[in-house]
Amino acid sequence: MSKDIALTSWEKTIADAEEAFTRFADPKVFAKESIFAIQACKANDYLASIADKNPQTLRMAIINVATLGLTLNPQQKLAYLVPRKGAVILDISYQGLRYVAVTSGSIKNAIAENVYSNDVFQYNGRFEKPIHKFDPFAKLTDRGNIIGSYCISILPDESILIDTMSLEEIEKVRTSSELYKKDGSGPWKDWFERMTLKTVMRRASSSWPRNKVVAQAVAIIDNSGEGLALENQYSGSQTYTVEPDQKIDETKVDPYAISFTEKLLKRLMESDQSAFEAGKQLVKERLSGANLSYALDKVEKLEKEFLNKSKTNETVTDDTKQTDTTTATTAQESVVSGDGDKQQGTSEHVTTESDKNVSSNVTGKPEDKTVAQESRPATSTEKKETPSKK
Repeated sequence: MSKDIALTSWEKTIADAEEAFTRFADPKVFAKESIFAIQACKANDYLASIADKNPQTLRMAIINVATLGLTLNPQQKLAYLVPRKGAVILDISYQGLRYVAVTSGSIKNAIAENVYSNDVFQYNGRFEKPIHKFDPFAKLTDRGNIIGSYCISILPDESILIDTMSLEEIEKVRTSSELYKKDGSGPWKDWFERMTLKTVMRRASSSWPRNKVVAQAVAIIDNSGEGLALENQYSGSQTYTVEPDQKIDETKVDPYAISFTEKLLKRLMESDQSAFEAGKQLVKERLSGANLSYALDKVEKLEKEFLNKSKTNETVTDDTKQTDTTTATTAQESVVSGDGDKQQGTSEHVTTESDKNVSSNVTGKPEDKTVAQESRPATSTEKKETPSKK
């Protein structure tokens, strides 16, 4: 962008976003994305006017492109700059959500499909691919009306998750859209088929291993005014705690979440108490919904067992120290009250027992001083003083 040419207000905003953008992406990437942003504003006068009135929202939308690793390239259909509610928002498509999840390692792949009334569809459960037969070259009118949508997600451990939504569920999301409620406008009117795919993939994302990038993308989608925030109620992704006596239905927990939790618990068992907070934070970043509740419950139970075991060990140690102290005190009293020969014998006995206890606490093995003394060669002085054995 040449500095010799007078820039419009929104063009200056795009240029000003470069410093923040390049903290997350290469300057060459900004050069390309700034061009796509300029093209979008020039092609939509209303978008340009909103960008002038609310430049900070345009700036943040462009920066979010960098933090999520997306692109505004219209050919890739991953994300768009859209005027909505008096602000410029980053509108992430269902392909964009999938792209973020795959590139961040949350999933290996995902695909969403609409089911029409004339299609053949057989649902085989949450963990097996459905049977869906239709003519891909037929006109949509020949396939009938949309009756629902589904998403197939492939997780990092190769396990498969199936999420479905009926037309009734989809329409409930559409009804909660601010734009649609206002005057029936917006993407739900212009792009209904694409919005159904986006909605079911948003639902599927609640079961994906959650990382910070996916969480950010989902938050942007939920705040876009399209009604998809309703899926938070379905997924229960805001529930991070489990009541003490609450039973979790493990049939609703995904195999990946179970495998992930088992591996985490194994690592925590080999660590110290300080590792549990980090473990719970990791669970919150990776999982959501029933998966999150299940994993947190397991981690918190293990943490309680760990704490109880530590307290028990401390009690045993304190009791042992008290016993040793009492024994030593009794022995000393005996030494004071006894005759000379008994004093010497008792004193030597107490010292030997004390030495054994200390050695046992430090190394875990009692030290036998008598054996140690007999095993070393005697000095010349000791040979003279020690009577010969017959």
